[in-house]
Amino acid sequence: HNQKSPLSRLGSCLRAVNRLQNDRILSCDDMIHYFDSWANLYKDLDINTVLEEIASQDNRLNLVKKNNAIAKVKSKVKELRDKYIALTDDQVLSILVYANKWDDQEGAGGSSLHFILNQVLREKKESQIDIWKKYIGLLFSALKTLPLEEGGSVFRLITGNIDNTELGGREEKDDEKKWAFNQFAWFGFSSTSRDLNSVRSLALEAEESVLFLIDFKCGLDLGEFSFEDETTKEIMLLPCSQFVVVSILELGSNPQVKPNITKVIQLQQLDNFEQYARLINAASGHVKAKETNYQDYPTVAE
Repeated sequence: HNQKSPLSRLGSCLRAVNRLQNDRILSCDDMIHYFDSWANLYKDLDINTVLEEIASQDNRLNLVKKNNAIAKVKSKVKELRDKYIALTDDQVLSILVYANKWDDQEGAGGSSLHFILNQVLREKKESQIDIWKKYIGLLFSALKTLPLEEGGSVFRLITGNIDNTELGGREEKDDEKKWAFNQFAWFGFSSTSRDLNSVRSLALEAEESVLFLIDFKCGLDLGEFSFEDETTKEIMLLPCSQFVVVSILELGSNPQVKPNITKVIQLQQLDNFEQYARLINAASGHVKAKETNYQDYPTVAE
């Protein structure tokens, strides 16, 4: 018979516990190396098979909502394939299921693929990222065909609050009110907008929030792939994008006022073009590499 013995089941449990205890936390370099290789390995996979395999190992991915999401976005596939002729239907779908909401709930408890994937990336655990590797590879193989946006100013809103230490900050020993900032990285995809009004509308819905003003160097415009309002003018920054804080304006929290933006933080994206070139085909001339003196931005210890 096919049932495992109690001893065999115990062995499986112990091996699973051992994997969790020895779970490696990945660095940016680790992630970029994996994403680059996975894009070549998994570019020809079927999106449905990939997501069903993930759902069998990560119960946050809901197959019913996956089927509904794919049914919703399929109408855009032909139009996008006609424009991006190098892409397969499954590559187009890999972007579409990321770029569009699976339900109206964002944050904890949300079932949209972009929320779950970014949660996995930000935790940086090798075992969890490995579960998603085929989808990540298929997605990056598609993103490689899109032109890079070459910089400008964008806005990003985070609901809740954020500690300065999460931004590479440390208090100065001689003055507790002053902070020094090293470079830091956002490990997930980062959704930003060129339009301040669209960000403000999100802030009105939150109890409190933090507004980022970002001078970005390169990102991707996924507007054609989104069913959202085109006025959002969304720019997506890739995983492991690196930044340094330029300034912070502390406004304080006032729940009686909407929007209740507690901080405004100005960021400068670093010119980590070598990393972007490995993830996205920058050799096409969309982006010209610039020299950056990284000694100006000491790395934050992991």
